[in-house]
Amino acid sequence: MTATRSAPVLRPARADDLAALQELARRTIDARYRAFLGDEAVDAYVGSGASDEHVAAHFRAGGLHCLEADGALAGLLITEGPTVDLLMIDVDRQRRGLGRLLLSEAERLLLATYEEIRLETFTSNLAALAFYEACGWTASGRPESEGPWGPERVEFRRTREGHAVDAAVTGELALLTPGVRADPGQAARLLDPGFTEIGASGTLWTREAILAALPTFEEADDPGAEVLDMTGTLLAPGWVQLRFVTVRGERRARRTSLWRLAEDGVRWRLYFHQGTPAEGD
Repeated sequence: MTATRSAPVLRPARADDLAALQELARRTIDARYRAFLGDEAVDAYVGSGASDEHVAAHFRAGGLHCLEADGALAGLLITEGPTVDLLMIDVDRQRRGLGRLLLSEAERLLLATYEEIRLETFTSNLAALAFYEACGWTASGRPESEGPWGPERVEFRRTREGHAVDAAVTGELALLTPGVRADPGQAARLLDPGFTEIGASGTLWTREAILAALPTFEEADDPGAEVLDMTGTLLAPGWVQLRFVTVRGERRARRTSLWRLAEDGVRWRLYFHQGTPAEGD
């Protein structure tokens, strides 16, 4: 019998989660932090009970969250005001996309309240630096709170606008790929229920009409359109406008899209799109 797999869920930690989350933190620090902090620092931090107390203190303050996947605790998140204080995926669950998912959930949680959020990591933790940059965070220098002792750290920041625009760009690029356009099910998940489009030919398309027609537009050997100069703007909470140029063979078009945040506060879907021929550019 195949085990039922459930989607990972971020939730506030409960009292009966605390010991397991403390163990998860100790195990992760022991396995992953030695490479850039050294054995002495890791042994002192874990052995002194400081790691356990850090997790417990944030539980008491209401800032401890856990990522639950397939009925088990897979990660933890600590937030303090606009700061992602600690984000960890259990050693046995890493490199499965859960870290990116947990960071995305942290962004959703904090950006609902704060215009800008922040986190810190060690400059010697090269994997973390690459991870946060790949997820759209911007390094802003050494944190103001950093003292003259201890490992050097770097601060990363993320804005509400940057998060929203990145989500819209990801959706737009997905809709431009031949694989998604040829699959009405995948395309439907990216289109708002009220979607309409004015095509480069001037045709007005409804959601139902475009979903039925998209597969007929794609050819088996079509690499898709080249996308140039894509920019995005947060027009208002829950609304992002994208502008870009597509090139397909000899055809060139200027395009604008309007993306709307779904009622669940997580998914972004395309609400309106317009293309205009631009052969003379």
